[in-house]
Amino acid sequence: MAPDLRRASAPVVAVLLILTLVAVLPLRFPVGEPVVVAFRCGHPPLTQCDVRYVVVHVHSDRSLTINSDPISYAEFGPRLNEIYKTRVDRVVCVSGAPELSFGEVAHVIAIVRQVIPNVGLLPPPHTDSGAA
Repeated sequence: MAPDLRRASAPVVAVLLILTLVAVLPLRFPVGEPVVVAFRCGHPPLTQCDVRYVVVHVHSDRSLTINSDPISYAEFGPRLNEIYKTRVDRVVCVSGAPELSFGEVAHVIAIVRQVIPNVGLLPPPHTDSGAA
């Protein structure tokens, strides 16, 4: 008895059809805006004497400070623009309180990215609560 080729050819045809569709149809994946993130690996921590660095702190009550100066959300973008209009280095470091969700810090990062393209993420300040 000869094998039934019609039954065996159906899976082969299906595989060839899928391969043809993959080759013919371009695969397009949604691509968001690129994010540039700078990390401070191997560098000493930022101190008050580093006046050229701008560090935005998002505190647990969701208030903002630029370095140590408190600022409102309404004044935040224009103030960053004013700070950086004459600077060549255009990097802002953002630090959020550990109590905040990343989404709350990401909202501040989005505001920063409207003015400054390079955003660095800093860990929250370390506090020694159990030091003896």
